[in-house]
Amino acid sequence: MNLSKVITDLESTEIQGFFARMCARRLEVLHLPRDLSHQDPDAFQKTLRTLLSRLLARHSADLMANMHDELLKDEPKEITDFLEAQLAKCNPDAVVHREDWRFPDRADGRDQTRLVHVALRNKTVETVEVAGCFDRGGRWVGNAIMQALNQALERRESDVKHLFERYPVAPVTPADREELLERIRALR
Repeated sequence: MNLSKVITDLESTEIQGFFARMCARRLEVLHLPRDLSHQDPDAFQKTLRTLLSRLLARHSADLMANMHDELLKDEPKEITDFLEAQLAKCNPDAVVHREDWRFPDRADGRDQTRLVHVALRNKTVETVEVAGCFDRGGRWVGNAIMQALNQALERRESDVKHLFERYPVAPVTPADREELLERIRALR
């Protein structure tokens, strides 16, 4: 699957001149106003968290829509319909954590100067810390946030990869599909 063709843009009037673009699970562009000196740091960071969370959620949805046909093309329609219905009912941000929970849902990153910090949980940007950097201008702050967010995304992907290496998943067999179909029919 070619992830580079999945591009998600977000423009907003909540921050004048805000534009962001994600491509292949990475933030490629983050345009902020040049002069940030008139911004209230707390309100600005809160708005950034909201906008970046919205962008991550949209990009995830775009990736899933792109992968959907490719991943499920050989599956029986009854299975794909059931899976789609179950996924539609899910709220990925309402995860119940148990003591044996192993799936990495949190990650954080910093820019090269270590002045900017971004923390993720699932598809939500929980933290954007840029206070004290507003005098450097919007271009610098945008690049620093982009570095920190991309580092957090890379760390989470690495954690997920290591999880699947530790707990490998067996390939689905025709017998597995038949058993799944029987269970789906029993649930209906």
